[in-house]
Amino acid sequence: MSASSNGSPDKKPDPLPPIVGEVVVEDGMTARQLATVLKRSPYKVVADLMEAGVLATPGYQIPFDLISKVARKYGYLAKRTA
Repeated sequence: MSASSNGSPDKKPDPLPPIVGEVVVEDGMTARQLATVLKRSPYKVVADLMEAGVLATPGYQIPFDLISKVARKYGYLAKRTA
C-alpha cells in the first residue's frame, strides 16, 4: 500500500455502476432540473458538482459535459435534446 504526500493511503476511484438507462437533457440545465431527471435531491447533485470542483447551488447552470458525468455516476447516459 502506498501513501500520498500527506501520509494517507491512496484512494482508488469508485467503479461506475452499470448503465441502467438514458436521460435526455438540455444543455445548460440547472442542478435542480438535473436532480429531477435523475430522481435525486438537488443538494445531492450540488454535492456531486462540488466533488468535481465546481462551487454550485441548486440554480447553477450545468454545462453538458458535467451533466454527463453526474448522470453517469448514477448509471445513466446523458443525451442532448435535438
